[in-house]
Amino acid sequence: MHKTFWQILITLTFLLTACGQSTPAPQATPQPDKPTSTPSPLPTATPTRTALPTATPTASITPLPTIPTFMPTFDVSTIVTVTPTPSEKCPISNPEAKFDTSAFQNYPENLAEDQIYKAIFDYLNAGGSRQVANSELLKNHKYEHPYDSTIEKDLTNDGVLEFIIKVGGGFAIYTCNEGIYESIISWPGRVYRVSIIDIKDMNNDNLPEIVVGEQTCDGHCLDTYILEWNGQELKNLIEWKTLTLSNAEIIDI
Repeated sequence: MHKTFWQILITLTFLLTACGQSTPAPQATPQPDKPTSTPSPLPTATPTRTALPTATPTASITPLPTIPTFMPTFDVSTIVTVTPTPSEKCPISNPEAKFDTSAFQNYPENLAEDQIYKAIFDYLNAGGSRQVANSELLKNHKYEHPYDSTIEKDLTNDGVLEFIIKVGGGFAIYTCNEGIYESIISWPGRVYRVSIIDIKDMNNDNLPEIVVGEQTCDGHCLDTYILEWNGQELKNLIEWKTLTLSNAEIIDI
């Protein structure tokens, strides 16, 4: 009985000792040291800014892909601007042109204004000079007759001066076209003396009018004409008017 009591006591002691021991916790794998962060205080009214680094960063540039070369289909530099040379309206000057002045000698016995016009016309178409033709008309001592003179004026508004020849009792007008002279009008004073009274633009159409007077009534009347170029010829702009020399007046009103 006594022996059994001690056996039970030893057994209980052993059991209590076993129950009091806890299972050891598994060891944690050691971690690298981490910096201990300290909580930042609340921001003040003027926050403190961290200074920027003073070193200049080096930018890394990625090269663009290579653009393939190509031949241009059109080169502007190859354009050649050519200004066409305008065709000569008047004949080319020829210092060797011959001027037949025989008709100048016969005037006024045979009223040869038209022959003088033709002599000047042929001379100009041979390359003769207008200045020479004009100076020949002014040689009164040579021909013993005043032939008047010439006028140069643009009557057709093409930038080229027409050549107006006034000889005695009539006049003629030549124009240049495609390298030759052409006659616009030839008005010799066969019966009555014809004169150019004035040349000016009176209707503001950029074309000058030619005021022409033809003496009639034994020199006491004046038949009046106002001529203007219409693109083809000189056209009379007014009805036929006869004025007496006592009240004849041409004005731009």
